[in-house]
Amino acid sequence: MINMIEKKSGIFEKKYYKLTEVCGLTGVKPYVLRFWESEFVEICPHVNENGQKLYTDDDLKIILKIKNYLFENKLTIEQTKKELVLEEEMDLTESVESKITEEERFSQKLILAKAKLSSLITMAQDVKHRNNWH
Repeated sequence: MINMIEKKSGIFEKKYYKLTEVCGLTGVKPYVLRFWESEFVEICPHVNENGQKLYTDDDLKIILKIKNYLFENKLTIEQTKKELVLEEEMDLTESVESKITEEERFSQKLILAKAKLSSLITMAQDVKHRNNWH
């Protein structure tokens, strides 16, 4: 569903969208969107100096996820909230796992570097000993 309105690069076309644009892109009626804003903390439009709500790409993606859960998967609002929380937890878990993996790779590189340095030190000591350099 999200891919239908995304550009080839994977991002939407603009930085901010007005309510009418969001409704046109997502197929969600304005009164439904306003209700969802009161129910889902994930939808958090910016308000400009004129009091107009402006939505970001992230807002659009969340709106489409919510629409999918409610209309396609036939979940209740409470079930949809739980699904969004589970998605967030999974994203955080993946983020932590990728950091652990990066740290593990860095540790392995350090261990290899230490082994190479030890080998070089041993070779230097052998050369020193063979040539009687004290």
